[in-house]
Amino acid sequence: MPIYMDLHFQILCAFSEFERSLISERTKESLNRIKNQDIKLGRPKGSKDSKPRSVSGYYLREASKKKSSDEGNGIFKSIGSYI
Repeated sequence: MPIYMDLHFQILCAFSEFERSLISERTKESLNRIKNQDIKLGRPKGSKDSKPRSVSGYYLREASKKKSSDEGNGIFKSIGSYI
């Protein structure tokens, strides 16, 4: 690689690091400004937050993962044995 290509690459890297630090500073300043104005950050609470969540889908999903990994190892069982 010629030396001018290496120099060009280093200059581009320096510019990208500088831009990244500017973005980080602006983000931190924005968050501090919003916190000082007593504005709540994040998703607002809604009706979905007050209901208990169902876990039945979770159990089936995890059992399916275990079943497929066992089938990859040559072990074949019914899905009921994993629940």
